[in-house]
Amino acid sequence: MLKQSPIKTVLAVIVLLTLVISCGAGAFAKTKLTVWDWHQPRVEMAQKAVAEYQKINPNVEFEFMIIPWDDYWKKLLAGAAARQVPDIAMFHNAQHSVFEQLLEPYPESLFPMAEMQENFFGFEAAFVHDGKFYYHPTGLMSSLIFYNKGIFADEGVDPDQIPSNWDEFIALAQKLTKYNAQGEVQRAGFAFNAHGSFMFNDLMYQLGNMTYAEGGKSVDWNNENGIKTAQLLYDMYYKYKINSPGFLVSTEAFGTGHAAMAYAWTWFGGYMDSTYPDVSYGAVMLPTWTGNPEPAVARNNYECGYAVFKAVPQDKKEEAFKFIQWWISEATDELQVTSNLLMGTVPGALRLWSHPGIVGDPVIGTLAKQIPYTIFPGEWPTRLENALTRLEEMLRNQMSPAEVVQAADADAKRALRDKPVDWVAERAWDM
Repeated sequence: MLKQSPIKTVLAVIVLLTLVISCGAGAFAKTKLTVWDWHQPRVEMAQKAVAEYQKINPNVEFEFMIIPWDDYWKKLLAGAAARQVPDIAMFHNAQHSVFEQLLEPYPESLFPMAEMQENFFGFEAAFVHDGKFYYHPTGLMSSLIFYNKGIFADEGVDPDQIPSNWDEFIALAQKLTKYNAQGEVQRAGFAFNAHGSFMFNDLMYQLGNMTYAEGGKSVDWNNENGIKTAQLLYDMYYKYKINSPGFLVSTEAFGTGHAAMAYAWTWFGGYMDSTYPDVSYGAVMLPTWTGNPEPAVARNNYECGYAVFKAVPQDKKEEAFKFIQWWISEATDELQVTSNLLMGTVPGALRLWSHPGIVGDPVIGTLAKQIPYTIFPGEWPTRLENALTRLEEMLRNQMSPAEVVQAADADAKRALRDKPVDWVAERAWDM
């Protein structure tokens, strides 16, 4: 019988130990997922949430990065070109056409299309493009009328009696408007400066007038409905004098007590709570031309969540989608409610519409009643917002409504001619 030398025995032990250590290291290797976002409060909430996820998935680590909105999309696009992207990126549907070809479709194995359509409000119209979707539903945002409870109490006005049609609403706003000795607006009955462009869009939908034409290559503003809408905004300034072109921006006017009512999208509730915590306010649905919520009350935006880029390594891609699956599951219902209240949105998940936190919130509870009567247009790019911003500026400079609409229509058509919107959902949005 041959005996193994001591040196060979030692070497064998070292090799065995190396294999054991290597296998052990592999068994406990962790996957780090980088997450980009632009909104710090949402990141802070997510960082707390992932601690719960790591209890059931201890081999996954997360690194969050906050990048300001103005830089976010530039860095994301540059990173995609260099194949250096975050593993998970918060997304916004205004950027859909820019990034669609760079995003990984959500896998059917984890996100069955039939279940997504059943469980989330308006999912197919708002998220499915060419049979695929690239980011998940979070919640829906739209515009409401915010009212100052203190002013209403002082003026003896019952908030429940805020009219549902514009004629009567304007009459109430006139009663609540205060002027100085020179006849200038001191307290607006209804403030909407810097938000009149959004109002124009809502008022057009109330008339059944869609935004896009020619499949996203043009707009449909320069018509009787457009002039009628611009005329109403013009008259609020110059005929009814419930606001002033040179008055404060509506959000500041309302927060500082210089407006009895204000138009704002529902992110405004969170802004008020953090910036003007001592102001007591409520919210009601937007008035319409007839007082009837049909054919629509306003535009909505279906806020979306995380996206995963094709350039992400396959192993990380799989872990990213597993995390997102958990993120939108029933296991995180309380998280989703908290997130939607933070962002000023009604949850996309239909099961959460009856949640006490949603129903009982004075802003989101009201929004939930309005959302079924709102329209999601599809992609809503900055270049379209710019045309509407100019429309409002021209009205405030006292240009005639017909001229204003014609100019804004031409601005938008030029922008879309150079770069059409290829995802238009408004005519399919029939909830």
